[in-house]
Amino acid sequence: MRSRSVLLSLTLLAATSGLYALAPSDSYVGSTAVFSIGSKTDVPGKTLPPGQYAIIIVDQYSDRVLVRVQSETTKEHVVFLGVPQPSIAEASTRGPVEWKNGPGNKPALRGFAFSPRSGVEFVYPKSEAVQIATRNSARVVAVDPDSENRPPVANMSKDDAQMVSLWELSLAPVGPKDKGPAIAARKYTGGQIDTSQPALAKNVPAQTQQPKQVATLEQPSLGVQAANPAPVRPRPVIARLPHTGSPVALTVLCGLLCLMAAAFLRLGSILTTLPASKR
Repeated sequence: MRSRSVLLSLTLLAATSGLYALAPSDSYVGSTAVFSIGSKTDVPGKTLPPGQYAIIIVDQYSDRVLVRVQSETTKEHVVFLGVPQPSIAEASTRGPVEWKNGPGNKPALRGFAFSPRSGVEFVYPKSEAVQIATRNSARVVAVDPDSENRPPVANMSKDDAQMVSLWELSLAPVGPKDKGPAIAARKYTGGQIDTSQPALAKNVPAQTQQPKQVATLEQPSLGVQAANPAPVRPRPVIARLPHTGSPVALTVLCGLLCLMAAAFLRLGSILTTLPASKR
């Protein structure tokens, strides 16, 4: 009996160890830090006045996280999406990472480095992301809930936050006759993006170059799909066809044959009982 108890304890210990081994080690949920800014600074959907703030990752989905930034004095807060981006923290140890040139005339935070190789890239609304992409010649992760008839990120349900499309906006050449910058949009696939531009926040004044042409985040046209066809997956070979036929028709046919046979038998019986003179 004692040996069985020992064996059961060892089995439970092994199972628990296996669960810990399978638990994700790159979870951002619960990551928190306090930072200060010295001038008005943009984050997705809001301009933060100077002061001290707390940042916390409140939830994590397959390729994105939910970020909350809250004032330490007024307790006002803003909620927006972010994407895990470990390489954003390579040039710094800890703290806010700023775009070189933000939208308008204010600095803007690109993300936050919780520790080396553990950073989060902020997801900006489309209108702000277009300006940032143009002024920094870099790729910017963006979201456009209006195009999908979804509420703003701060009011999204968990399902909406998981399903809303993320985009990468970047500068693209227009053509040989038009030297101005244009914005190209493509679906964000979860891969690492170029992080050579960000630096630790130093309240760098923004430049005011305006984009010549902006793009709307729409579903790709048929022409684009034709140029980049989706991979064709071969259908599995069906070893045995499913039984989808019904025996009703065969049953009806058998019934009709039985009725005809009964009719012939009845007719034969009548004929044999008639006198020879009436046949």
